[in-house]
Amino acid sequence: MSRRAGYSVLEVLVAFAVMAMVFAVLIPGQSALLGRTITADERLLATDFAASRMDAIGITGPITPGISEDRYRDWIVSERRLLQAAPADTLTLISVTIEIRSAATGDLIASLSAARVAE
Repeated sequence: MSRRAGYSVLEVLVAFAVMAMVFAVLIPGQSALLGRTITADERLLATDFAASRMDAIGITGPITPGISEDRYRDWIVSERRLLQAAPADTLTLISVTIEIRSAATGDLIASLSAARVAE
C-alpha cells in the first residue's frame, strides 16, 4: 500500500488555528495605526487651513483688533487679533492667533500665532 503525499485534515486545522491567532493579535494594532493616521491627517488639514487664514489676514481688508469665531468642516475656528504694547513712535503691531478646535470634543487640533503690522 502506497502512502499519498499531502496534508492531513488535522494539520490543516492546526495551521488555520495558528493563522487565526496571529490575525487576532495583528488586527487591533492595525486599527490603532489607522486611527493615528486619521488624527494626523486631521491635524495636517487644520494646520494648513490655519496657515491659509493667517496669510489672508490683511489682504482682504485692514487688520483690526477683535475676536471672531466661525465653523468650518467639523471645526470651530477662533481668530483673536489683539494690539501689542509698543512705543508711541513705532509701528502698531497686532498679535494674531488662530485656533482650530474639534466641534465634537473641543480638543485643540491646530494653533498658529503671528504678529502683523496694523494699517
